[in-house]
Amino acid sequence: MPLISDRYYSRCLFVTDDRHPGDLIREGHIDNIIKKAIAMGAKPELAYTVASYNAASYFHLNFKGAIAPGYQADFVILDDVEEVKISCVYKKGRLVAQNGVVTDEVSELLDSYQHEIIEKYEDRIYSTINLRDFGVEKLRISDAGAKVIGLVPGEILTTDEGVAKAVDVNHDIIKLAVVERHHNTGHTGVCFVKGYGIREGAIATSIAHDSHNIIAAGVSDEDICFAVNRLKEIKGGMVVVNRGKIICELSLPIAGLMCDSGVYEVNEKMKELKDAAYRLGASRNIDPFMTLSFT
Repeated sequence: MPLISDRYYSRCLFVTDDRHPGDLIREGHIDNIIKKAIAMGAKPELAYTVASYNAASYFHLNFKGAIAPGYQADFVILDDVEEVKISCVYKKGRLVAQNGVVTDEVSELLDSYQHEIIEKYEDRIYSTINLRDFGVEKLRISDAGAKVIGLVPGEILTTDEGVAKAVDVNHDIIKLAVVERHHNTGHTGVCFVKGYGIREGAIATSIAHDSHNIIAAGVSDEDICFAVNRLKEIKGGMVVVNRGKIICELSLPIAGLMCDSGVYEVNEKMKELKDAAYRLGASRNIDPFMTLSFT
C-alpha cells in the first residue's frame, strides 16, 4: 500500500494469481484488488490507473488503458467507484455488456469466433494429453527407495522427510508420480509424499505448475495408473478415484487446463472434487488440488 501513492504509483500494477472459480464468484478479480486498495486509503484515481493504464503500458498495449485520443475505446461505466460496481462495459466504443449480461449481438459474435478458432486450432487446443497407456511398471521404486516430500499446511514450501521404500498410510506416506504428457516421452518421476492424508484411492490433475504435466498421488499403484489413464481419456482435468472406480472428475479439455463450461458449474464441480478427496482422507489443512499442483 505505501507504493500506491503519488510518488510511486506510476511504477506499480495490480496482478492476481491462481484465482479459482469460487474466488472469482465470491470476490472478483482485479476489481477486488482495486476495491481493497481504495478501502485501505488509496486515491481511487491512482488505484484505477495502476489497474488499467499501468498494466497496459507495461505490456506495450499503447492503445489501451486510458480514455484519450488515439486510444481504443475500451472502458466501463461505474455506478459506484469505491465498490467497483460496473454498470456497462464498452469494447471499441460499442456496448457489449450491461448489468452483468452480455448483449445478444456480442453473444452471437463470440459464438462465431469460438467456432472459427476451434475449426482452425482444434488439434492443438484439444490434443495435449499425449502419452501411452500408463502401467504399474512406471511406478516401480528401486530397492534403495525414493525421497519423501513433506507437505507444510498452508504453504507451497516442502520439507525433506528422508527416504521410504513403500507406501505406509499409518505414517501418512503415499506415492507420488509426475507423468510427462506433452510429447509422449514416457518420462515419469516417482517418489513419496508425507502430509497429504489420503488413506485409499488416488487423486490426479493435469494442472501442475509450471510445466503442467500430470501429477498423481495415491495409495495403490493400480489406482494411480487408473487416474492417469482417465485423465488421458477426458483430455485432461482433475479426477478422484478409488479401487478402480471414478468417484468424481472434471474434464479440462482445452490444453488440459481449461474448459468452456460456466463459472458456477465449474465451481460446483470443484466443491465435489474437494469433498471426494476429503472423503479419501485428504488433510483438511490443505486444498487437495492446489497442494498437488505445487508439490
